[in-house]
Amino acid sequence: TAVAIYLGLDIRTVGDMGQLPDTLPVFLWPDVPLTFETLAIIFPYAAALAVVGLLESMMTATIVDDLTDTTSDKNRECKGQGVANIASGLMGGMAGCAMIGQSVINVKSGGRTSLSALIAGVVLLLMVVFLSDWVSQIPMAALVAVMIMVSIGTFSWDSLRNLRKFPLSTNIVMVATVVVVVFTHKENNNDPRNRLH
Repeated sequence: TAVAIYLGLDIRTVGDMGQLPDTLPVFLWPDVPLTFETLAIIFPYAAALAVVGLLESMMTATIVDDLTDTTSDKNRECKGQGVANIASGLMGGMAGCAMIGQSVINVKSGGRTSLSALIAGVVLLLMVVFLSDWVSQIPMAALVAVMIMVSIGTFSWDSLRNLRKFPLSTNIVMVATVVVVVFTHKENNNDPRNRLH
């Protein structure tokens, strides 16, 4: 980031992806008509998001339990996520869930309690709201490099060595999922944000 700013490189930055918030969130009741038609439109998306979020959170909890040799209360995790997502929506935010990469890095960095996750969230909030001018100058290439290192650090390399131990059907599903995700990603090349500089 420092090199890109110093040299004035014409590369895509975080600020090019959209405007960062400059104020803390405020309570906002959604201006949506409370009808069955509205529910019919919203429910499929809400259900899909809830299922995906809960699955990832449960996978994350299982991985963290294995890393720390502890047990977590999965029911409490699910209830907390539901309440937090409702509160987030009323504050203008998006639904969220536990993230495997961030949680594994947090544990590997020494985090062992909920305080470590709280600090990570608060620091991120302060950076985005109060240091947005600096954050917006971070090159997207730097974030890609960070994500590559997160992938390398959190990937289970033993799974490659143990492929022969898994059933063939499991291996086919895993490979098919990777292939479909990689080859169905489409960019809108007409969007100026997606053009390479």
